[in-house]
Amino acid sequence: MAGLEPRQLVPLTADGARYLARTLPWTFWPAWPIAIWALLRWRGRLAEPAVALPLSSLAAAAVVALLTTSSYERHLLALALPLAMLAAIGLPTLARSVVSLIDWFAVMAYSLIGVVVWGYWIALVTGFPPRMAYRAARTAPGFEPTGIVLDIALGVLATAAWVLLVRWRISRSRR
Repeated sequence: MAGLEPRQLVPLTADGARYLARTLPWTFWPAWPIAIWALLRWRGRLAEPAVALPLSSLAAAAVVALLTTSSYERHLLALALPLAMLAAIGLPTLARSVVSLIDWFAVMAYSLIGVVVWGYWIALVTGFPPRMAYRAARTAPGFEPTGIVLDIALGVLATAAWVLLVRWRISRSRR
């Protein structure tokens, strides 16, 4: 087929091992610690389908990622789903305080990301502050802020939905 590159399976090189050691912990954070916790909690029942399916999928994807020389990122992506599945069965076994910490971190991180995205978008459109506008223009060369009314309306709706979701989430948590 056109567009598909042949896959070469070769042993992992020292450079590839260093790359994986640097990349894997951050690529799959926080799924891998929770997945490890799930395996520890379910260690006596590894043959059950809820554990065996994601574990075998993870093993197969890891073998492919370790033996394929082309584009590590693309092959690492296949590890995300089985890790998420393992983490999902581990979440109910975590202490409530840990789950609350993860929830708090997620809300804060995504709120901060939203503020940063709005800041860079406003800088790109208005040119102020200049340093942010310069950096934003480098990531979107040739961007012309024309016909952005729909973009603004969708952005405001998404932000309002996020604020309402955070407000609802905070109101439902115990003191």
